[in-house]
Amino acid sequence: MSQSPKFPSLYDISLEVLRVDHRDSRQYGGVYLDKHSDVYRFTVYWTLILSTPCFILAGIYASFNMAFPPSQRRDSIPSYKGFPSDYPVSPTLVPLNPPTLSSTRPNPRRSRFTFAVLVLLTYAVLSVGSAVVGSAVLAWVLVGLFEAGKYSLSTWIPFIWALIQTLVGLTGIWPAVIDII
Repeated sequence: MSQSPKFPSLYDISLEVLRVDHRDSRQYGGVYLDKHSDVYRFTVYWTLILSTPCFILAGIYASFNMAFPPSQRRDSIPSYKGFPSDYPVSPTLVPLNPPTLSSTRPNPRRSRFTFAVLVLLTYAVLSVGSAVVGSAVLAWVLVGLFEAGKYSLSTWIPFIWALIQTLVGLTGIWPAVIDII
């Protein structure tokens, strides 16, 4: 076992991709991870670096929508001359009364800004939590696969898999923000 490399220790990726026929799995000039703790450390760092900004941006978007909600339009359907705006399209449909603004009770102890900050903090905490848990699982799988195949684990592998984990996480973060808001 060698000593632990410093983060990020990325090197020229062409060493691993180009002209690899009949060569050793450890290329000269490459940096490899031998310890399980190093694989976890690199995976956590890369996942935090790549996914936290995405979560924070989504949290900022959600908190701005909480602090400054869009104005409610009274007439969402334009009224045509000759037809009243509450005229039903079908005779079986009964027009519904829109909810009045006075039906909600004001909360004197908490403001919109407080809820916006809570939303942002929730996104930040979930970002760090998902990075730590996801990286633990990902590092465990990477170490198992590379040890089973007796391969050398390059420092590029945690970066690539953290990028994949972030992109998969993005597929779930944006629609949820839109649905909630």
